[in-house]
Amino acid sequence: MSLFKARQLDAVWTVEPWVSRLEMEAGGKVLVEQKEAVATVLVAWMDLSAHSTQ
Repeated sequence: MSLFKARQLDAVWTVEPWVSRLEMEAGGKVLVEQKEAVATVLVAWMDLSAHSTQ
């Protein structure tokens, strides 16, 4: 949790209850969620400017 909050860890592939905790306590955002899978990928931050279509 502390590495995620400090942005020393960019993303995690994890399960509940960590998905909810990282969203609520560390401002994480779900990047990939597969309903049939057990794990979810969350990111601390993402720079989408490199992927801009403009």
